[in-house]
Amino acid sequence: MSMAYPYNQPLEVVHNAYTAQQTTEIASRMGAAKARMRVDKILTSSFMAGAILAFACAAVSIVNVAPWYQENAPGVIKLFAALIFPFGLVAIILTGADLATGSFMVRPLCRHISLYC
Repeated sequence: MSMAYPYNQPLEVVHNAYTAQQTTEIASRMGAAKARMRVDKILTSSFMAGAILAFACAAVSIVNVAPWYQENAPGVIKLFAALIFPFGLVAIILTGADLATGSFMVRPLCRHISLYC
């Protein structure tokens, strides 16, 4: 029983990635949009991002105080902390919230807005 699967056919290469220059330009435009946001929207978004990050930090703190792991497997605690904390950062991106410190970083670097808008 022979099946005609194209295992010996070369795979099609898909180039749907941005270059470093294009990525910087996209991030710069996003920074400009965030720089034009109203102050109340910036504060609300920043507080929400801070709350999400605080939740991730609290989860890491809960993992860090497990007494059995501190004595017998301290490496496991560090591994769990390294796995849990990035979920807070991913949650910030997925919810659309943004930390105020990161909102305005790229735009002045590309000289599209001044530091003192």
